[in-house]
This record gives sequence, C-alpha cells and structure tokens, in this order.
Amino acid sequence: MVSYEDLFDVVKSGRNRDNVRKHVSTIRDAFREVDPSFEGIENVPMRGFRWVDGARKPRA
Repeated sequence: MVSYEDLFDVVKSGRNRDNVRKHVSTIRDAFREVDPSFEGIENVPMRGFRWVDGARKPRA
C-alpha cells in the first residue's frame, strides 16, 4: 500500500488528498486506454492506494 503521506512527497501540484486522487484517476484512465477492464488500483479509505493483483477483484 502507498499512503497519502508517501504520495504527498512526490506530488508537486498541491499536496492534498483531492490532488492525489486526481493523479491516481489520471493513471487509471491511462491504463484503461490499454485495457478497458483495468481495475488494478484500489482505494484504501483514509489511508491511500494499493495495487490489486489482476487475478482478484477489488472490494466494493
């Protein structure tokens, strides 16, 4: 898992959760251009994000 605090260290355009979420959304969109069924990044509420193995579905 990557915490919001870890992501704040690399985000240069405003260090807040909304900006981090927007960057992650952009990354997801880029993956979905290649694979429309991509669901490989899971949000961990109040903590951050984690990569989800392609063999398992993210929790709802």
